[in-house]
Amino acid sequence: MVRMINPLKNIAERVKYSLLAEGEHLNPTGIDKLIETTLHLYSASDTSETNLILLLQRFELCQDLNEQGYNIPNDVITALFFQGIFQDPSFPARLTGEYSDITADFYTEISLIREDAYADFVNSVNELLSTAKKGQRVSDDHKSALLLDINNSFLAGERNDYLSIVAGIARRHLSEGVTPEKYVEKRTEHLRGIISRNFIFHTDPFGDDLDLNARENMRWETSVIEDIVQLAGQIKRASQVFSPNHRTHLLTP
Repeated sequence: MVRMINPLKNIAERVKYSLLAEGEHLNPTGIDKLIETTLHLYSASDTSETNLILLLQRFELCQDLNEQGYNIPNDVITALFFQGIFQDPSFPARLTGEYSDITADFYTEISLIREDAYADFVNSVNELLSTAKKGQRVSDDHKSALLLDINNSFLAGERNDYLSIVAGIARRHLSEGVTPEKYVEKRTEHLRGIISRNFIFHTDPFGDDLDLNARENMRWETSVIEDIVQLAGQIKRASQVFSPNHRTHLLTP
């Protein structure tokens, strides 16, 4: 069993509440197991630290927004929690890979907590994610716009926090076989595309100050991106000396 630090316990309780709000047919014990299995998968990733830092940051933001009077819909909370798995290119491979037992548990727990089992659950999350991915075309869908803004909120974070996250993003792509040169090219193109948008954020909680901070961070990243890739490569090599069992320290006291 995963022993979670307090912030992750708070996230688990919030996700559990959101899932239970969908209907009485959901099994609370099954939900607990599903959430625990999901955290196992996040911690088993080669970029577990980045996954968990983003998870904590996004849910802390949701809590702050709720305290300010903004109501974060339950399905947005659900999508925020599970999206790291559904968007992970390596996740399907884990069915037969090193983490196949954990992945199988994930599918099993989904089928136990919902009457309509796995497919509808994944589709409901992916529908929000798919709309959010359209970037500036989310204005007619408030939930997807809110999901997109929460996901992108790290862009406006403190510089050290931003560096930690983008180095993790670079490390993930390098781990997937992308060459440093190709990553620099594609990442720079991606950042310039975002900077060129009229609006980076689309919903009321995210104002002009965050927009300006995000643009400043991204311009800075483009100016030092080769150094970030070099840093990511060093972290990647260092992490390879540890087994996956050593990558769970963020989940334990």
